[in-house]
Amino acid sequence: MIPQCKSEPISPFDWRSELQLHVLEIDRQHQELLVRARALRDSIDAARPWQELQVMLSALIGFTEMHFRTEEDLMLAHGYEGYLAHKAEHTDLLAQAYLVRGELSAGAIGPCHMLSLFIAVWANQHIVDLDKKFFTFLETQRGSGAPR
Repeated sequence: MIPQCKSEPISPFDWRSELQLHVLEIDRQHQELLVRARALRDSIDAARPWQELQVMLSALIGFTEMHFRTEEDLMLAHGYEGYLAHKAEHTDLLAQAYLVRGELSAGAIGPCHMLSLFIAVWANQHIVDLDKKFFTFLETQRGSGAPR
């Protein structure tokens, strides 16, 4: 039997004001990532088959890849000096996601642990720290046509 994930008072799957970056497309993508992650958590809690969880995780990773490309394109379009470091962080996060997917497939880790790691790192560290730095930079560029 697959163990249920523990509920936390403040769920890492909930949209919170500190995650808002005030760029509509990016905020929508971040919200969609949280929706997909929550759906995966709910499927874990419902003891859905492993194959279904793996498909959902792969879809979440695929959406994350697309989202990172969107951010990177914005960085390049606006001459963001932190682009290379931010892109390296994206590469590292994806490498971790691929590793976690492989560990899950091999049965080396449980799905709750996998999902907690992915969301904790992505939402609670990446958006709040690195993404905020870039979008603060974009705020200074708003007069020159930066997206809203």
